[in-house]
Amino acid sequence: MKIKKNFISLFFFFVFLFKFLFLNAQTSKDSLLFEEVTIIKSYQPSLKNVKKISEISSLNDSIYHYNNDINYNIISFPAVSTFVPARLEPQIVKSKKKSLEFDSYLASGLGNFKSYLIEYSSGLKIDRNQTIEWMLMLDAISKKISDTKLDSSRSSSLINILYTINNNNYNSESQINFYQNKRSFYGLRDESIIEKDLNSIDPTQNINYLSLSSTWNWYDGFLNSLNFKSFFTSDKFKTGEFELELNSKFKFDLSDFLINISPSINYFTNQFKKDFYQGDPEKTESWKSELSLIISNYSKKLSYKFGVIANYGFMDNFSGGKIFYYPYLDLLYKSSSSLSNVYLNISGGLNFNNFRKLSYSNYFIAPTVQLKNTNSDYDIKLGYRSLISKNLSFDFNTYITKNKNYPLFINYGIDYFNFSFLPYKYGNSFEVVYDDIDFMGFNLKLTRKMNFGSIRLSIKTNHSKTNIFKYAFNIPKYKIEFVGNAKLSKKIFFNWEINYVGNRYNAFKNQFLQQNPLSANLDYELLRNSFITNLEFQYDFTDKWNVFIKGKNLFGKNNYFWSNYLNQSPIILSGLKYNFNF
Repeated sequence: MKIKKNFISLFFFFVFLFKFLFLNAQTSKDSLLFEEVTIIKSYQPSLKNVKKISEISSLNDSIYHYNNDINYNIISFPAVSTFVPARLEPQIVKSKKKSLEFDSYLASGLGNFKSYLIEYSSGLKIDRNQTIEWMLMLDAISKKISDTKLDSSRSSSLINILYTINNNNYNSESQINFYQNKRSFYGLRDESIIEKDLNSIDPTQNINYLSLSSTWNWYDGFLNSLNFKSFFTSDKFKTGEFELELNSKFKFDLSDFLINISPSINYFTNQFKKDFYQGDPEKTESWKSELSLIISNYSKKLSYKFGVIANYGFMDNFSGGKIFYYPYLDLLYKSSSSLSNVYLNISGGLNFNNFRKLSYSNYFIAPTVQLKNTNSDYDIKLGYRSLISKNLSFDFNTYITKNKNYPLFINYGIDYFNFSFLPYKYGNSFEVVYDDIDFMGFNLKLTRKMNFGSIRLSIKTNHSKTNIFKYAFNIPKYKIEFVGNAKLSKKIFFNWEINYVGNRYNAFKNQFLQQNPLSANLDYELLRNSFITNLEFQYDFTDKWNVFIKGKNLFGKNNYFWSNYLNQSPIILSGLKYNFNF
């Protein structure tokens, strides 16, 4: 009887315990819901994360040992649930279909103006530490603009091979890059001057850019990085240019400070076949050595870098063996929440101007221009960054720069004694002039990240003060860029890029008949603002096959940046893309 009574008591105890632990939990305010958690891939540490670790170690210099207090925080943690809580029934866990990943693709498209596009990218993983990747690209427009007498077709091609090594001690990237840009000098101010020479003029210009580079970074040790770059530039008119850049970075700790010492050497030599006015060969050769000493300190609230940069140049464009010194300061102050910060950057430098860099900026420069060095006395930037919300960031800064020998592009004059029919001597090419210019303005950037895409809005103002010339030629006062991408559905993707370029002034030689362009006076023209709109749609039929439609310069038939050089508009190109594994 006593045993039976004990069993009854024990039975009611378990009933009460079951009700308290389970039934109350199901009827509480925060009741359990159906939840599916799919584990796709566990976290695997990468050597790239090493850079996220604070570089300054905190050492305890006390001879005593203290016990560390351990604080426990209870946090919610999503777990895999395999049963229906209300019914205690097994739940069917559905695995999420993982999207396929490919290491290669081939794309091809055709469009109006006889435009076509071919892209191919692939790669090969040699072993766990070594990979090799390559890319081929051809983009061309074969039909000229109807309003131009000279051929306005253009094309560009790219070949790139990249070899990477990544192990526990170091990483490196070595690449070979060949880029060819084919353009024409079709932007004539007065087309009547070529009437009699039209059949004798070949307006095309092919500029070839070949570069070899190698970058090495070590995780530990006194030598932190070593970089090598070389550039070979040539064109149709027998221009030849060679550049060499070699720089290294040494790093060591001193108490709470990180010391960076970076020596570098830059060299370039350039040969133009003919001077524009005299027709004589032109050669430029320059060396520059640089040494920077930067001291850094990092903390939760205030981080800073300060130091000095010294430059010494010799040969052409240098005289007297003068050493140039530039300050370096980088301050970053974080708020208590680390969601916003104020920053200040001060720097300067001595930069080479060569045919490669100038032709990147302006495709229509003549294959004979004056080359000088630009001395940036200082570049000051004061700004504020903030994370307004989880996915919205804000960056605003004002800047002031002081430059000596800043390069500007203006139109060459007309050579009425051009008996060789050189296509860049009809007032349709650009020369480079230099002036001491101070710039000031502000930059504003808003970035919004969403589950289905992202957008970025950038605004830049630029006000200049010149010394020799009346205007800073071909430098707009305002620039606006609005870019983004969106995933409209599981299979439809949309990208856009909208650029606004404000008014700017250009200069050209106002000549009378048979006047020497060297003695002609400069005249000015105001180039109007322009909108350039590029859109792209992509539809994924399958994981491997995609179809795309690209629209370039959609709403700007008369848009142009360089004077008299109109662009084809609108360009509509469509094609297929095939994804695969090599």
